[in-house]
Amino acid sequence: MLNIEREFSTEEAKKFALNWVKEQGYTYEEQEFSTNDHKFKIYRGILKKGKEVIAVGNGKGLGDEPLVGAIFETIEHFYYNSQRHREHIIFSTQNLKRQLKSLGVNSYPINLLHSRSAYVQVDKFLGINNNESFYYPCVLNDVNFKDNHDDNDISGYRSDNGYAIGATKKEAVLHALNEVIERDSISKVLIRYGLGIYDDCDCWEVDKKTLPYDIRVLIESIETTSGTEVRLIRIHNVYSIPTILCVSKGKKWKYPLYGAGTSLDLEYATIRAVTELLQLILLFGKEDQLLFERLDKQWKEYNLTKRMLRFEFLSNRPIRNWNYRKGKKFHKNVDGLIAEEVSKLERCKRRTYVRNIYEGNGVYVVQVIVPGTELFNLILEGSVLLPCNYYGEQ
Repeated sequence: MLNIEREFSTEEAKKFALNWVKEQGYTYEEQEFSTNDHKFKIYRGILKKGKEVIAVGNGKGLGDEPLVGAIFETIEHFYYNSQRHREHIIFSTQNLKRQLKSLGVNSYPINLLHSRSAYVQVDKFLGINNNESFYYPCVLNDVNFKDNHDDNDISGYRSDNGYAIGATKKEAVLHALNEVIERDSISKVLIRYGLGIYDDCDCWEVDKKTLPYDIRVLIESIETTSGTEVRLIRIHNVYSIPTILCVSKGKKWKYPLYGAGTSLDLEYATIRAVTELLQLILLFGKEDQLLFERLDKQWKEYNLTKRMLRFEFLSNRPIRNWNYRKGKKFHKNVDGLIAEEVSKLERCKRRTYVRNIYEGNGVYVVQVIVPGTELFNLILEGSVLLPCNYYGEQ
């Protein structure tokens, strides 16, 4: 089956991934998890070198998507954790700030960079349309990176944002781009509704009775399995690229679990969000519990932040209901989807840059950055940080 945002069928894509495993001399295993009624499943992939586990990934979606997603995400995590910053470019922090200002972007968190020598190691990205060079600190886009030039702590802003895999480079770029937009959109909802700071986004709660039948059945299965209510939020971002936030608040967890999805196809974005929530519910474990305990301790004296992290604004602030409308169905090729999203971003004065991580036969890994997009969503993962576009140099 050929899915939206793919250039190969799921069967072909899985063959590519398994061939990669064989060529590398590794082994691959799968674990299956399902809802109580066994209607919906997700998978965890485990990559091994001998007996050593070298990467783990999870797959979400409907049909056979979770099986393929698990092996691809496992390979993606392998490359993220073993990536090499090949360019080895040392760049002035002042040049970094000037580069961002030339794009009309605040330099935060770049203005937190301080160094004994005023230089940091950067990765080189290329403009998606014009191959224009753009440099960004390795320490910000690789959570495992250590920069000997750097003499500061900006760990709260480090992330794997925009890092994605695909059976083709175009697939990987599209998935990475959607992730950047998705996290930017969630960040802005938190800033506007959670902190009360105005931003260029709005959101509505989806009336679940108006959802397509298959998505309603999926949500009902999740609610029965978790014993919690699932709420669906439609985020309207300034780019007019559909983003869905799916939240579940229950007695089992100190903080809500959430899934998110972004796609020009609203139904696909919804399925991504709902199945990501399912994945988190089925795989909830000790590490997640420890994160919630850390959040509790970390923000003990900051009730506003704690209320935001608990998504209390969904109940405490007036959020309008929205009747689900499928809108136009996107059957464009991946090229067309990328072009449309990049065009929408450029109309908002946001440029897209790409860094190649790995290129092989049916396995491609990239990282995409869009300077000026928000990283505030990282606060949900335990980072201590401020919204980027409110405290930077103007």
